[in-house]
Amino acid sequence: MSFKDYSQKFYEWLIANPGRNATREPITAELTVGATAAEAKVGASALASRIKLELVKIDTGMVYWGGSDVTVANGVPIFSGNEVKEFFFDPETATPIYLIAPTDTKIRIAEW
Repeated sequence: MSFKDYSQKFYEWLIANPGRNATREPITAELTVGATAAEAKVGASALASRIKLELVKIDTGMVYWGGSDVTVANGVPIFSGNEVKEFFFDPETATPIYLIAPTDTKIRIAEW
């Protein structure tokens, strides 16, 4: 799906579901990412009908994101500093994002 098509679908969903997710408070947590790929989520499971995920690295170590097969060799890096990595989702489709790091590294995560 193109970004334009996704944006239109997301807009139509927001209009059809006023206040369902767009205005709710985020849930947040601090996570330690390690050498085994783990799903980016707050708690035992990803937020139902999740529309947004934000990740901020708060340690100096490297963290990589990708699919369930993510490794430090094929993952996309999250850089240090104040970079916020944002993901937007179709709330009707559960889309997991996985994280991995060569050494234990702390991140902040927020889900809407």
